[in-house]
Amino acid sequence: MEIIKKMSPAIISLLMAVSFAAAPVFTADSRETKLNFNDVSEKDWFCADVKYAYENKVVNGITEEMFAPDLTMSRAMAATVLYRLAGEPDVTSVVNPFDDVKKGDWYSDAVLWASQSNIVYGYTSKDYAPNDDITRADFVTMLLRYASHKNLKLPEKFDKRAEFTDSDETPDYAKLPVNVLYYADIIRGKTIDIFAPDDNITRAEAVALIRRFTDTAENQRSSLLDKYGLSIAGASVLSNQTPQPVDEIKSSDYLMVSLNRYSTDVKIPEIKMSAKAIYRSYKSGILISMANTDDSSQFKGDVVGLPEIKNGEIFKVNIEIKIGEETGNLTLYPIVKVIE
Repeated sequence: MEIIKKMSPAIISLLMAVSFAAAPVFTADSRETKLNFNDVSEKDWFCADVKYAYENKVVNGITEEMFAPDLTMSRAMAATVLYRLAGEPDVTSVVNPFDDVKKGDWYSDAVLWASQSNIVYGYTSKDYAPNDDITRADFVTMLLRYASHKNLKLPEKFDKRAEFTDSDETPDYAKLPVNVLYYADIIRGKTIDIFAPDDNITRAEAVALIRRFTDTAENQRSSLLDKYGLSIAGASVLSNQTPQPVDEIKSSDYLMVSLNRYSTDVKIPEIKMSAKAIYRSYKSGILISMANTDDSSQFKGDVVGLPEIKNGEIFKVNIEIKIGEETGNLTLYPIVKVIE
């Protein structure tokens, strides 16, 4: 890996532009893929993960013969990986908020999509810093935000606890993501008891997380919502505070759950939701937003304050859904988003 260390940032950036040039075609098994990388051996712990990423065109090599597993991943690379997992959605109408992300940059579409989807945030409202390395804590946080955006369900194995000896070093906004992905067997420590949240994540570590994540995450469905042709389109805490950014969301803000109506064949009774925050000790109400229907007035939710939640933070809520006299349950991970 000495050759990587000697490369200039400009050369590495150019190589990354080449390595992220293709779109994903996902396959179920990568064990038969033959790699031509000189720096990846069958004996390496990350070999199967690199095969998966390469076969599905999530992350390619930086050249035809080098994968660079020990090279750290940048914020631009991280956004691009998740953009590919999402199927590279169209961003033609998305307004670019960042001065340091230019149209035509190899990562520009990915960053615009990830920003609009509340998966990434800039250091400021105008600066994304695409070439900065991304830490292990931040990458894990992005993965949970992605799961929230796509309404993906992760298993919870409560016989496990993320009791790393360096847990105090994990930023507050990343503590829930670290625990959730640890419970789901997606993340592991650098050692059995050290997570190293501030270490920059390497390409090998990132593809390992991506492979475990895609193997584990499932589309979260509710038989009750399915019955009425509804699905969860997203969940977030919205704030109308200005100017941005803010340190805390005030009690006047609310949790919004967006529903998508994909079938109009069934008449929908009044919908109500209630929520109990698991990560935090308070109870919260919900304002329900309904897409693809003219009957939004019948979809109601109580508005209750959500104190002490910071911009960009994720928290966990159990949602009880009541449609008419029937009830169902979902687990969501809303993201705090300040709006103008």
